[in-house]
Amino acid sequence: MRKFIKNTIYFLLPVFLVAVFLFLYLNVVVKQTTIKYKLNSKINIIAIGDSHIQQSLNDSILFTIKNLANSSESFVYSYYKLIAITKNNPQIDTIFLGASYHSFSKYYDDFTYNSSVLKKYFYILPFKKQLEMIKKINDPFVFIISSFKILLKPSRYYDWIGYFNNYSTNVSVNEQSIVNRINFQYYKNDSLYGYSKDNISYFYKIVQFCKVNKIELIIVNTPLHKSYQEKIPKDYINKFYSLVSENNLSIIEFDKFSFEDADFLPDGDHVSKRGSEKSSKIIDSLLNNREIKHITNNMR
Repeated sequence: MRKFIKNTIYFLLPVFLVAVFLFLYLNVVVKQTTIKYKLNSKINIIAIGDSHIQQSLNDSILFTIKNLANSSESFVYSYYKLIAITKNNPQIDTIFLGASYHSFSKYYDDFTYNSSVLKKYFYILPFKKQLEMIKKINDPFVFIISSFKILLKPSRYYDWIGYFNNYSTNVSVNEQSIVNRINFQYYKNDSLYGYSKDNISYFYKIVQFCKVNKIELIIVNTPLHKSYQEKIPKDYINKFYSLVSENNLSIIEFDKFSFEDADFLPDGDHVSKRGSEKSSKIIDSLLNNREIKHITNNMR
């Protein structure tokens, strides 16, 4: 038995040492990409957040804005992305943060600790945060080993950055898709999901980072279909506006603008390609005319 254990250790030790070396190597190499990544000097605004702002803001028609949002990006990852991007792009003076009522629902924690999402950002996280994250996912050792696949395709070093991404579908926005989406985001076992402590905590961190670095933070509450918006539980609406108001933030909203069914994907929660063109032109107009409204405690 002792001989078996000894032979097992001799076999596993080199594997372990190689894994440690690759882990440390990727931490250094991927973090170096954050230093090398430079935006066009004319870009002074970046958009970060999840698929809602990723699909709503077409930066090909917005010449001073770069959309760096990523699908399922929680504020935990937005925060570290913000640090990485601004470090070597001092011209950035404004952040568009995609945030809405769903952003603070506890359902978001399933994305934060989802291996497929985590792998995009893992190697730009501080070491202490990496350890914290791998403790909360299933099969952390398997996750780390599988993350080494990035070596086979160095372009994946940049997966954390994000980009404008939108698509169209032949399926129209419909009531059942909207109801399914609402239940998925806000309810669990027919009860309200509660709030995401992580997203709220990192929302505050993003606010503080922008204040310290004298960067203007503007919340972008992307367009929602009327039927979807009517079904959002009031608790989440109140929570959203209380956080924006408490931090005295500016916000871009689309309630007063006309959007049609064709401007949305079936869930009523994301805009279609046509909707993205419309919302992008609205943002451009608001910026040019300085019409971004400021939320105060009295507005809601």
